[in-house]
Amino acid sequence: MSEKVKILFLAANPSDLTQLQLDEEIRAIQGKIRSADFSSNFDLVSRWGVRPSDLIQAFNEVRPHIVHFSGHGSRTAELALKSDDGTTKPVTAAALVSLFRSAGSSVQLVVLNACHSDAQAHALSREVECTIGMNAEIGDNAAIAFASRFYGSLAFGLSVGQAFEQGKTELMLEGIPEEDTPVLLCRPDATPHTIAFVNRVPVNPLLPPLAWEILQHAIDGNGPVQLSEYDGGVVAMAAGTPFDSGFDTQQAALIRDSIRLLLQCRWLERSDRELLHVTAEGFEAIRKRAGAQSPSFLKIKEQMPALFAEMKKDLESKEGKFVREFFVMSRRHALGGSDKPRFVYYEEDHSNLRGQIDILENQGYLTDVTPKNVPIYRMSEELVRLVLKFG
Repeated sequence: MSEKVKILFLAANPSDLTQLQLDEEIRAIQGKIRSADFSSNFDLVSRWGVRPSDLIQAFNEVRPHIVHFSGHGSRTAELALKSDDGTTKPVTAAALVSLFRSAGSSVQLVVLNACHSDAQAHALSREVECTIGMNAEIGDNAAIAFASRFYGSLAFGLSVGQAFEQGKTELMLEGIPEEDTPVLLCRPDATPHTIAFVNRVPVNPLLPPLAWEILQHAIDGNGPVQLSEYDGGVVAMAAGTPFDSGFDTQQAALIRDSIRLLLQCRWLERSDRELLHVTAEGFEAIRKRAGAQSPSFLKIKEQMPALFAEMKKDLESKEGKFVREFFVMSRRHALGGSDKPRFVYYEEDHSNLRGQIDILENQGYLTDVTPKNVPIYRMSEELVRLVLKFG
């Protein structure tokens, strides 16, 4: 996202309950964010002594992307805010759901750093992409350590899922035996390991065909893209052309992911809270996708016709239609189980295969994504298009 990520820190410490170290919590969070790579991308806004009447006002003023509540919770699925006399004023899960529903789609993450807040988190997870709650009592030290590491990791560019795991690991490293207390819940269409708050432009992004269609229609119609939610579905209007999920939850998730990826690639950008416009980079991406075969590709093809022929055969197969990664191995032998489908190319089948791979990588057609010992490469969508058309 191009605008700053706004974190709304809501604190309530009613006088009739045990006093919590909420000031230490926000101090630790600020310190971790400040020392992270992308600290300037985040804006931490706090509200103290929060009463129920303060909530809607704070949401309207701040328009947060992340909401953090620090205080007390209860086994009856209520959060403890303050009343006018400073004592406890409970707020039900139903009231919280109504609050976040009325806030619109700006809130992507909620952290309820309070005892027994998992029931509220479950309720909110139907409205918000990601919600974190606590399934038992949580001590001050644990609450501070988990929250500060979690936000610090987000500010280093990690996903919500990665930051959550690092928050739990921090508790273990500190010798605080409460790592099983935080719980992460997600809306059915959200994946925590793909949601991040730092817009790092991906190299050779893998976009679904729907994303390309939305971008193409926006360019052809010389108009903006607008994503709208409705009860049971979502619709993306691209220069007046609708891409509607109907009541298909999988299609709704695909539409949301397509828009998210186009924003992450900076091929779309927000002009306001509603409209998305195609950027110069977006026009260039479409131009390259639709452009003619380049001289550099012609020369590369002449150097490795056998490899391109095998790639084309693999990509045209029924099983390989959506495969974009491949192993490079010296000779044919049994390969251990992989967590995702990949092609395999052997050095014994292609003279100087490593050199051919280097050429493709240097031209930006491949990315090395090797996690361990066996080399793994990812094809760019541009390479896939050229191989299928000219390989």
